[in-house]
Amino acid sequence: MSSLVFFQHDAYPANGHSVRPHVHSCWELVYYMNSSGYTCLYGKNDDNIGNRFIRYLKTEKYEEKLEFSPNSLILYAPRIVHDEHIVPLPAGSEQVSQNVISFGFLPDEQLAPALSMGVYPDDGLVVYRLLKNLQSEYAHRSAYYESALDHLVSLILIEIVRQSNQAPKENDLKYILQFIDEYYTTHISVESLASMANYSLSQFRKLFHSKTGLSPKQYILKRRIDEAKYLLENSDFPLAEIAARCGYEDYNQFQVFFRKVTGVAPSEYHASLRS
Repeated sequence: MSSLVFFQHDAYPANGHSVRPHVHSCWELVYYMNSSGYTCLYGKNDDNIGNRFIRYLKTEKYEEKLEFSPNSLILYAPRIVHDEHIVPLPAGSEQVSQNVISFGFLPDEQLAPALSMGVYPDDGLVVYRLLKNLQSEYAHRSAYYESALDHLVSLILIEIVRQSNQAPKENDLKYILQFIDEYYTTHISVESLASMANYSLSQFRKLFHSKTGLSPKQYILKRRIDEAKYLLENSDFPLAEIAARCGYEDYNQFQVFFRKVTGVAPSEYHASLRS
């Protein structure tokens, strides 16, 4: 799970505000509720932080300029020197302050490769609502609030990645395979698996084979026989009990399938382990 490093909510004056170049050791998300402006990145392609600051002090030349608008956010990668320039609110605006929420974070290993520095619009305000929940948790600090904060950070990052179409395609069969691992000793129909995965029967069979190299029935059979082999190798259960533990009430049926997969009968396999 991703973890929160720091959190802050700033209310800048309506006539604008600037923040001098600075840097963080972690990722940073800055959300602009009602502000417009820009940020400059200095020495973006230089791995040495000191060199970036020297470059700024000597030239004040930036390598990239990012512009933001209300209900948008910026992700800053670690060790990127950046500043911030919030422009005045439009003339006649009834708003008296410009609200900005920012937090530092360390992404989990799964999310980190999908994150990319840049400006992201929050058109549906999904991130905004999650941020308000984060702000509330941070303010009230109820029981287990630290876990709640980290959970909300992860949800925010997932939403950003999804909106930016950078989300990697997930393993559609992860939960199906885990279900089989838990229930392989019972009767499992391919139709029920397809329904659980939200695919048509033909689509599911094709996907399953492409992911595992086996048909669903072959996979279940292999899972049962693998368990039978384990019990034959590591227990003293009678053969009939091993068959029952692997989902076969009929021992003769168990023998047929065991020989089909291994090339030998269960009794022969068992005897070979003792010789």
